[in-house]
Amino acid sequence: TRQKMKAYLNNIKVGDRGTIAEVSADNHIYKRLTDIGLTKGTEIECLQINAGRSLAVLLVRGARLAFRFEDLTNILYTPEPNKYSMKSEVVLLGTD
Repeated sequence: TRQKMKAYLNNIKVGDRGTIAEVSADNHIYKRLTDIGLTKGTEIECLQINAGRSLAVLLVRGARLAFRFEDLTNILYTPEPNKYSMKSEVVLLGTD
């Protein structure tokens, strides 16, 4: 079987796509993120990142949602294979 790489969502770049692998945050943040649809298996796409890299706009379940990068630090995603590049700044965590 082919193993899938995972990365922290705060390392995503504009145009990157993938699937949420894990959301692990404190209860308040976890509930907020999952309530708006950021759950395991959800497909996401990065549409925009502000100049200061403090906000990212992600396409989640057809909606454009803005996230603070600090809230993305505890979320793992699996980048789409055709978008993944070893030249990117994605922090690799291992395999399934």
